[in-house]
Formats: sequence, C-alpha cells, structure tokens
Amino acid sequence: MSRFGEKILDSKSPAKKIIDENKVGPRGGWNTSLSTVEGYPCKHMAYNHNTIEKGGKQIPTYTKSESSKVVYVAGYYGIRFPSDWRWGYGMKIDNLESYDFIGPFKTKSEMQTEVLLQNKRDV
Repeated sequence: MSRFGEKILDSKSPAKKIIDENKVGPRGGWNTSLSTVEGYPCKHMAYNHNTIEKGGKQIPTYTKSESSKVVYVAGYYGIRFPSDWRWGYGMKIDNLESYDFIGPFKTKSEMQTEVLLQNKRDV
C-alpha cells in the first residue's frame, strides 16, 4: 500500500501515439479534413454539395447530413469584423452574408497570409 505522493503513475499510452491515432495537431485541431467539396476542405462530412455565387466568387457549400437545411461553406476564409480581419473554417454561410470576406482558400497557410495582408492594408 502506497501513500499519496509516493507513487508516480505511468501513462497508459504515450502522448505521441494518441496524437497519431486521432490525428490531433499540437493546437487540438484536426490535421486532415473529413471531406472535400470541389477541392476545398470541409470540417464535417459533406452532403448536398452545391456552388453559389457571393460577391462575384463561386462559393462551395454543403450540409452536414442529407436532410439538413443548415448550409456550411467549404474552404478557409478571411472575415472582416469591425476591429480586424479574422480567419474562419467550416462555418455557416450566414457569416459570409453578414460580413465582408476573402476566400475561399484551399490551404490554411494561404488564408493566413491573405488575412495578414488585409490587416496590414487596413492600418
């Protein structure tokens, strides 16, 4: 019988193995998208693929289930909030209707670069 503080518990499985199995990145997000719509990554399994035009751009859209009426956008976007530009991924189409945006982008790094440039232009 051991008393409190005398025994150090061993981890049941190493952290790297858990990260590799679950594809969880260092910041807690998924390293891979669950599906794609017209080459743009999706945060969810995509059903009812469609393309709509907003702001002169072709926006790939999808729903999370076959019977859902909530529409999400595929790809990465920069969203202009009152204070500055922020990035978005796997969001509802309502966000693009409410705010100015840039995108869609196929990679997170491309979107981050463009958002940074937009923030510098607005200063």
